[in-house]
Amino acid sequence: MAIVANFYRLIWCLLLCVLLPAINVSAGSISPNRFKGSDTERIQQAVDEAARLRKKVYIGYNAERDSGLWVIDKAVLLPSDASIVIDGCTLKLSDSCRDNMFRSNNVGIGIVHPEWNRNIRIVGRNGAVLSGADNPRATGDGLRNLSLRPGPYYNSPGRTSYGSDAGKKGVKQKSDWRNFLVLMGYVDGFTLKGVRIEHAHCWAVTCERVHHGNISHVSFFTPDFRVVDGQYVGKYNCDGIDLREGCKHFRIEYISGINGDDLIALSALDLGKRFHNNGDVNSYQVTSTLHDSHEADIEHVTIRNCQTNFMGVAVRASDSVQIHHVRIKNICTHAASLLPPPEGGTIYTILVGNDGYGKAGTKGNIHHMRAENICGDGKSLIKINGSVADCVFKNAVYKGKEAAGPISYVHAREKSANVKEVNLRKVVSDTDYPFVVLPVRYRKETVVCGFAASVGAAGGSVRMMDYKAFPTTGALYVDIALCNPPAGYSYGIRQKGFNHIEISAADMNGIGLGLEHLRRSIRVSKAGISLSDCGTPLVPRYDKNFNIINKDMNKNIYTFSVPDKKGNVVSLAQFNGKVLLVVNTASRCGFTPQYEELEAMYERLHDKGLEILDIPCNQFGQQAPGTDEEITQFCQLNYGTKFPQFKKSDVNGDNALPLYNWLKSELGFKGFNQEHPIGKILQEMLSKADPDFEKKSDIKWNFTKFLIDREGKAVRRFEPTDDLKEVEEEIKKLL
Repeated sequence: MAIVANFYRLIWCLLLCVLLPAINVSAGSISPNRFKGSDTERIQQAVDEAARLRKKVYIGYNAERDSGLWVIDKAVLLPSDASIVIDGCTLKLSDSCRDNMFRSNNVGIGIVHPEWNRNIRIVGRNGAVLSGADNPRATGDGLRNLSLRPGPYYNSPGRTSYGSDAGKKGVKQKSDWRNFLVLMGYVDGFTLKGVRIEHAHCWAVTCERVHHGNISHVSFFTPDFRVVDGQYVGKYNCDGIDLREGCKHFRIEYISGINGDDLIALSALDLGKRFHNNGDVNSYQVTSTLHDSHEADIEHVTIRNCQTNFMGVAVRASDSVQIHHVRIKNICTHAASLLPPPEGGTIYTILVGNDGYGKAGTKGNIHHMRAENICGDGKSLIKINGSVADCVFKNAVYKGKEAAGPISYVHAREKSANVKEVNLRKVVSDTDYPFVVLPVRYRKETVVCGFAASVGAAGGSVRMMDYKAFPTTGALYVDIALCNPPAGYSYGIRQKGFNHIEISAADMNGIGLGLEHLRRSIRVSKAGISLSDCGTPLVPRYDKNFNIINKDMNKNIYTFSVPDKKGNVVSLAQFNGKVLLVVNTASRCGFTPQYEELEAMYERLHDKGLEILDIPCNQFGQQAPGTDEEITQFCQLNYGTKFPQFKKSDVNGDNALPLYNWLKSELGFKGFNQEHPIGKILQEMLSKADPDFEKKSDIKWNFTKFLIDREGKAVRRFEPTDDLKEVEEEIKKLL
């Protein structure tokens, strides 16, 4: 009987081995790793197979590259019902690609009669990134001329933008719609969420004649420049999200980041007959720009909870096309210190109207629009650039200096009909109920808007703008009112964890107020929200002009810049989303052989998201002599280093890099590894020079390392005596 039983167990195991893979394929997703060819070919094969089997496409680890990188050399074409999941990896355009990354398969060159697609979804998880090329062949919109040295400004003569194709014979010298990273046309049902988009070549996400769209939790790093061969080159029209002709029933929310143009643009602009054909590669859109019926109108769009360093939301319509029933709420433009906005400052937070693209819009062709809870510090806040009708602008605070007030009419206000302005303020002093932006980070990339308020010497009652935080596990609606608070205090609110917020108050010296004061001064609507004593105040300190004094409280590494070997300022924001190891190095030190181990680590982990930042320093035993170029040559010849090396700099003292002042304030010295042969020598040498050296956070010697997570936070400090195997293990945890 035992023999028979074992025989049946064997048969059952064999059946499971045969059946389980089939069951998993039927129930699961399709991975590009199942196919052969280039990265693009494998992804396209997975998309086609998933369409046939009615399954999702799962893009994660790239088995062929043994990394999380997928290189795209032509557009991945998405059919109806395509569902793409991008999990913890990066999709990046190759330098040879002159095409979109994703495009609905019903539009493209020569498709003059596109049919409707339906239900296309692109969903990112765990830090998914969509990136442009390192050296793009073309950038800018379809009206740009390619140049290797484009003008330094958006409207420089010749309307140029960078492209490596510039000057090449037989190659198109104007940009076009292939520069859009994600392009959807004639799609009913489109979802994009949970991705970070970097260095798009033009409009990052473009929808043309798309109905029922949902774009959410998307962050951008798309400045108006790219660094190519060590040189900054201009790439323009770097919008985040563009809704063009015929887009209807959209919801756009939780959008943030750095952009070189409009964060979000609703644009129905007809520039003439030569752009009235579908599928024309010489056009600035893949579909016709003809405004021949209400099908071209943009309507029923909700935009909320967005923050950017440059221009916010633009609504433009030419001739008789209409844009109507648009709801905009909680929009903030704030000049980020990590990367100053182009054009000398934000031109507007909200723009309504068209004057310069095609024919001017007819009277009232933008109507039934409501914008509320708007704040900004640029050249203007709300700019009306045409004739609008039946619009409401409510609860806005302008902290800039150039515009006379929070709302500006380029043309006579009388040309617009039934426009209501409610509670629009310009901040001129700390007695004018000023509001300042208090950015709050939610998880990795999404920034939601918070606001802090201060009451001047006159005291009185102030009502804070709505603050809404939406965790993935349910929504939290909070409406704060300050009830006769004392003069001279600042109030702040901030999400803390998934299901509650913290409310705090402080005087101008940063001294926090107690819980009882908060209970007396703050009324919170909605049941189920209680106050608790959170200790340290969360609001910043302000000077008499209500500028933030203690700016370090919300800093991460992306707020800093360092000089490269030629002295050019390099913003560390370009490493946003990477795991970083910052090392102060020396070429004639006992620890110099660590270069070999660091380079080996870099080669193993770079494709998974690691960057090593090498900052030579000559402060410890004068062990980094020579010029920056000589140091680079030494490292490359002796150790073959490929990770970025910056200018020789101080890490301690009055001339220390601000980056290092921050790193030392975040992570102090915790001692040398006494088992290392040099550990005891350093301990004895430094204690003789300064008996209290262990109590100080300054850098002790060459090859001190700081580990930075994907959110830009300093999480671990390693002394030069620490084992590099331990360093690598900690890095892998973050990757």
